Amino acid sequence: MFTTFQNSKGPNLTKVCQKARSYLDNHEAGETERAVAALEKAMEKDHLYLDPELSLNSLATHLDLPPKMLSAVLNQVLQKGFSEYVNDLLLFSRSRLMSKREHCYRY
Repeated sequence: MFTTFQNSKGPNLTKVCQKARSYLDNHEAGETERAVAALEKAMEKDHLYLDPELSLNSLATHLDLPPKMLSAVLNQVLQKGFSEYVNDLLLFSRSRLMSKREHCYRY
């Protein structure tokens, strides 16, 4: 559901992303894949993006990941910062909701 907009940002890496790359290089690819899968599952199933108090640390705790690992996954793999990722999820879910409502009103 939410994977459709993950890579909308180009490969413009900042110093933070370069640090994230070196952090992820020290972990197995399977760990990174599991972290991404856990993140997507938590967002789709638990709708954590709707929590106004959500932070990188609270999300990392929910996923049982070190915050540095979560930050590296967001920056390097998904190529988004935490706030951008959460805001994109909010926009995506609201646009889907609006689209469903429009469809209901047509019939």
